[in-house]
Amino acid sequence: MSNTKTTASPSVVSKKPDRRILRTRRMLRDALISLMDEKEFSQITARDVTERADLNRGTFYLHYNSTNELLESICRDLLKEMEEAIDVFQPKQRHESLKSIVNHIVTFIEQDRTLYRILLINMHSEAMVQGIAHILLEKGLQLRSQAPADDGSIHATDQQLIYSCYFITYGIVAVIRQWFRRGCDLSANELKDYIYQFVSPVITMATDIRS
Repeated sequence: MSNTKTTASPSVVSKKPDRRILRTRRMLRDALISLMDEKEFSQITARDVTERADLNRGTFYLHYNSTNELLESICRDLLKEMEEAIDVFQPKQRHESLKSIVNHIVTFIEQDRTLYRILLINMHSEAMVQGIAHILLEKGLQLRSQAPADDGSIHATDQQLIYSCYFITYGIVAVIRQWFRRGCDLSANELKDYIYQFVSPVITMATDIRS
C-alpha cells in the first residue's frame, strides 16, 4: 500500500486576500474620497486618483475599469459593513425595531462622518442613498416580524406596512442628507431623537390602519 500523503487541491484551498492588493485599493479609495471633497465627481479622472494616491496610472486599471466602478465598490463595501452591524441586533418589542435601526445607522455614520458626508451629498452616490434606504426597509420589516408583538393590536396589512416603511425610510435618509448639508448642526443624539419624533406618528398610524 502506498504511503503517499494526499494534499488538498490548490483550487479548494482558501486564499487570504493579498495585503498589497488591499493596501492599493485602500489608497485608491482614500484618494477618490479626498478628491470628491474638493470637486465634482464628474470632473475626477483616473489620472487624478492615481496622482493623489501617488501610484502609477496603470495600477488603477489593474483594479477598476473606471472611477464609477471604484465609487460603486466603495459604496458596496460600506453598505455591507452597515448591514452586518445591524444584523447582530435583536429587538425585544416590535416598536423598538425601527428606532434601534435608526440609532445603529446614525451611530455607524457618525463614526466616519467625513466619508459619509462626502458620499451622501454627492449626486453621483445615489446608489449609496438607495442602499441605506433599502437596509432600513429590509431590516425594519425583518426585525419587526421577528420581534414579539407589543400588545397584539397591529392591524395594518402587509401592503400598508410596506408603503409606510418606504415613506419612513426614504424620509430618514433625506433628513440625514440635510443634516450633512447644514454642516451637522445637531449632535448625533439630537438627530436620532428628531428622526424618531418625525417617524413615530407615521409608525403609529401605519400599525393602526385597518383594511
